[in-house]
Amino acid sequence: MKARRPSVDKIFLLLILLELFLGLIVLKSASGALAYERYHSSWSYVSHQLFLGVLPGLIGMWILSRIDYRRWERWAPAIIIVTLAFMVGVFIPGFAAGYGTAKSWITFGGYVSFQPVEFLKLALVLYLAALLASPNRSPRQAFIPAIFAFGIGALLLALQPDLGSLLVLVAIFVAMVFSAGVPFAYLVATLLLGGGALYGFARSAAYRAARFTVFLHPELDPQGIGYQINQAFLVIGSGGLFGRGLGHTSEANMDLPQIMNDSIFPVVAQELGFFFAVGLVALVAAIFFRGLKIAQRADPFGRLVVIGAISWIAVQSFVNIGAMIGIVPLTGVPLPLISYGGTAMVANLWMLGIVLSVSRANRQ
Repeated sequence: MKARRPSVDKIFLLLILLELFLGLIVLKSASGALAYERYHSSWSYVSHQLFLGVLPGLIGMWILSRIDYRRWERWAPAIIIVTLAFMVGVFIPGFAAGYGTAKSWITFGGYVSFQPVEFLKLALVLYLAALLASPNRSPRQAFIPAIFAFGIGALLLALQPDLGSLLVLVAIFVAMVFSAGVPFAYLVATLLLGGGALYGFARSAAYRAARFTVFLHPELDPQGIGYQINQAFLVIGSGGLFGRGLGHTSEANMDLPQIMNDSIFPVVAQELGFFFAVGLVALVAAIFFRGLKIAQRADPFGRLVVIGAISWIAVQSFVNIGAMIGIVPLTGVPLPLISYGGTAMVANLWMLGIVLSVSRANRQ
């Protein structure tokens, strides 16, 4: 009789699917009016998210959960080289896609477009895990090639420029290096250098410096650079404890910039209320801590993969929500598993599929 394949961590999977389901509900509410105005169907953005983000993401997650995650240790160097090549492609005429002010999209023939940075996060997690878990070198010896790979990715992000994704990349690197046991002095030196570079980068352009100023003083320029954060405060505050109800939007909601992307959390707070918004934060925390439990039982490579993945989800969620409630500067990163965006959704779910593969191996 054929041996039964061990199952994945069902609690972790359930938490992911729950947040994904809530994300589709909130996206429908946030995008309905705009979708109807542009495409005469209130389901347009939800359909796009479902067919170009959620479905390919879930299919990939299922496949990756059934592939032994240890295979990626051998392929990690090739994966990050290909991903960095795509990152360079955003600067090449004919491949670069012009969405927004940052050069962060790549296109093929004008029909397929995606953001390479989302897959860079995935590739960096796999590559750092392979380096830092290698039995052929100590964590101290692995630190130099690790910071070299990270530095190339960080430089390309700075050139786009994409400060939000750069912050997430820094968090992934720090979490994995710290978990691998790299000497604390190395980590402190890296944080000091990286923090100085980030500060210089943030101050190097007027609009980025203005975002930092508005973070400290949201009341400044409420109709200019401070419009998004002040509008977010207004939308969040109008929800009260229990919310206005799904679909019961307000004029302030309609005027909120990037409502389906990095500003979707205020819609949650307005329509479903304070308690539900806190519940969403608790759900992200539950995914993180359940991931830690999976990491504790894994081998060195699997443990670092899981640490990198859950740090990515948790830190990016914190940066997104924190920007909307005024505790971190605006950076423009999406809320994982919630915000509109096919590339981010696919990359998040594929990375979580590898985490599920680690959990399956733990049960063998």
